Amino acid sequence: MHEMGLDAYIFSIAWPRLIADGGGKINPKGLEYYNNIIDELILRGIHPHATIYHFDLPQVLQNEYSGFLSPRVIEEILAFVEVCFRNFGDKVKQF
Repeated sequence: MHEMGLDAYIFSIAWPRLIADGGGKINPKGLEYYNNIIDELILRGIHPHATIYHFDLPQVLQNEYSGFLSPRVIEEILAFVEVCFRNFGDKVKQF
């Protein structure tokens, strides 16, 4: 991408990769994965643009809340978004 002269890259942050069970423990390998991508992009002068949700609701939340049919899933979404902003928000300016 750098050699082609691209200055931006859009990617999705997969919720199940960061928090497999929806709202529980954060996967450190998932954090490392995205931080590596973001750091490498910035190192090469490429602006990272992240999509926070791209149709990848963790299966446990699909089963528990029937997807987005229950308003109870809102708390889980907020927790995921907070994890993204807390861990990547200093480097990713476009979400």
